[in-house]
Amino acid sequence: MPELLDLVVPRRIPLDIVLEVNTAETPLPTVLKLVRNDTTDIRATIRDLQGNVVDITGATPRLRIRRLGTTTVLVTWTGSVVAPGTNGVADFPRVSADYGAGKLDARGLHEGEAEVTFTDGKIGSQFERILIILEEDFD
Repeated sequence: MPELLDLVVPRRIPLDIVLEVNTAETPLPTVLKLVRNDTTDIRATIRDLQGNVVDITGATPRLRIRRLGTTTVLVTWTGSVVAPGTNGVADFPRVSADYGAGKLDARGLHEGEAEVTFTDGKIGSQFERILIILEEDFD
């Protein structure tokens, strides 16, 4: 089952997006907890500031990740729009190669930036970074 995320795209500032991770109990803005070597998709819903779903038909959502305090992007996950795009849902696939040497190869703190490139070429990037906590698996 994919992990569920909400990307909030403000419409009054069209090029700013915010990522929210929701748990069953409470929303936890800008925190994503991952287990190394997991390959389930991360599912995101893109919404405006009023909570309305944004039409992402033809758009390209991305999530870029680097170690906290560094500038080198280790992994870029390009999302695929889940039809119909009017529902604002995208899946970000994770693959085993994401966890190889020089990528997400060690537990610890990372940060991410979510962005959406719309069909008109405009890019919406979140202002606030996503704190990503990467934990080792048992294997």
